[in-house]
Amino acid sequence: MEPLETQMEPLEIWVEPWGPRWSLRDLDESLETQMELLQTRMEP
Repeated sequence: MEPLETQMEPLEIWVEPWGPRWSLRDLDESLETQMELLQTRMEP
C-alpha cells in the first residue's frame, strides 16, 4: 500500500488550476465541456 501522500498528489495537481476559489460548479461545467467535445469527436 502506497503512502497517502503519494496517492493524493495527482488530485492536488489536477485541482490546482482553479486555485483556492475553484467550485464544484466550475468543475461540473468543465466536465460538461469535455463530454460535448468527446461526443462531437465521435460523430461521423
